Amino acid sequence: MGKKRYAGLLWTRADRHDKLDTKGIETVRRDNCAFARNTIAGVLRRVLVLRDVPGSVEYVKGRIEELLTGRVDISELVITKGLTREVSEYATRAAHVELAAKRRRRHAATAPRVGDRVPYVILRGHKTSKTYELAEDPSFAGNGAYVLVGTSEGR
Repeated sequence: MGKKRYAGLLWTRADRHDKLDTKGIETVRRDNCAFARNTIAGVLRRVLVLRDVPGSVEYVKGRIEELLTGRVDISELVITKGLTREVSEYATRAAHVELAAKRRRRHAATAPRVGDRVPYVILRGHKTSKTYELAEDPSFAGNGAYVLVGTSEGR
């Protein structure tokens, strides 16, 4: 992990730790889905508190299987990112920006505005598809139509 990104146990007493403390990683960042946050929190608990590395590996395998077999509710896969400027002012194509433009074409009155957080999921698509092309409003996407961001599995 890089600068300002860590996880560890906070100890103020000799007999037991006070809490699992994380900074700057997926468990505390707002731009990751609940599935990723919860999975990473589960791994950290197993590794740091229980000292069970093999158990953490099995836990991750189980979570991935749940995801790939459609047993994860879509609400756990929603990512949100802030729209910091007008869509036309972005130099690169990002998932939340493309979705904001798509929502504006669908219904301008309810489209995200500058300063809003844009919720989205990544739909299953062709393996050559760009992630920003697969972003969709969670209310338009059905369960089972998504994969983990950053993977090519199921695309």
